[in-house]
Amino acid sequence: MICYNISKAHDDVINSFSKTIESTQYGANSTNNEYQLKRTRRYYNIENQEFYRIETNASYKDHKSRQLTLWNQSEYSVDAEQSLILIKQTKSVFTNGFLTQKTIDQYLNEQLSNSIVLTYARDAQGRITDLIKKNESENPLLHVTYIFDDSGRLTRLRSYDYTSGIQNNTPICEENLDYEYAKDLAGNVSKTITSYCNGSSYQTVPFQIENLTFNSMGLLTSKKQYNFSGSSSYISFREDYQYDDEGFMNKIQYYEGSGSSMQTAAYTIRERDENLFTTSEKSYNSLGKSITSVDNTSSTCNTKSYCYSMVEYEYE
Repeated sequence: MICYNISKAHDDVINSFSKTIESTQYGANSTNNEYQLKRTRRYYNIENQEFYRIETNASYKDHKSRQLTLWNQSEYSVDAEQSLILIKQTKSVFTNGFLTQKTIDQYLNEQLSNSIVLTYARDAQGRITDLIKKNESENPLLHVTYIFDDSGRLTRLRSYDYTSGIQNNTPICEENLDYEYAKDLAGNVSKTITSYCNGSSYQTVPFQIENLTFNSMGLLTSKKQYNFSGSSSYISFREDYQYDDEGFMNKIQYYEGSGSSMQTAAYTIRERDENLFTTSEKSYNSLGKSITSVDNTSSTCNTKSYCYSMVEYEYE
């Protein structure tokens, strides 16, 4: 049994607690050689009373590969009498180690109130090609399709809803993206993401384009966003990133304005020590004058702390 303190709510359900206790059991099923894992996590309030519990049961193909076959999780609230009240159950089925079906059941007053079934179709490489979402009555609600290029990269994502059980031909304004990739002689890779969702509905012409550029190490060096005015696009957002030889991001360049009037604005410089911990972060305006300075080298702070001192500068 492991006991430790944590300070962040689980899945945004638990608002505040003083500790959690986790117990884990392992075992092998001699019948089919499956490997079993059972984990129970109990959450306690400041009065040291348990108020929430999460139980996880997982089955693996065998101990060596640890390839999942089943994964089930139940979440409970715990009342004053320490009785368990079921809130949510998630049941996941895996084929050859890949998730192929997930059922999510929500409970209210210990009665099933909502159920969603997600079914995943995959290609020979295990990539998701289709996702179908159904309700508790097995009626289809959503169909998402995925298309990949010969290099295995996602190139198109489309989502469709249903009317009276029949899939509509026009995509909906959700997860409708095209992806394009390019590589220059220096090894830099660009990824262009085109969205066809205008915020409320799908449209056949691009609504927004995002361009990401990565260096030969795979590190993001630039992020740009383009909006449209009629059939013409214009840049509306940009940030550039620089790194040291070890891949540490040591500069962020911001931009302001849009279109032809976009220009460099503030920028941030980061420094780190020989242990690779960030020691300072300083921001400057477009004239090179300091805006803020954050220092992480206080003697009262160890390497795992988040304490820092910050100085702000103002100019007339």
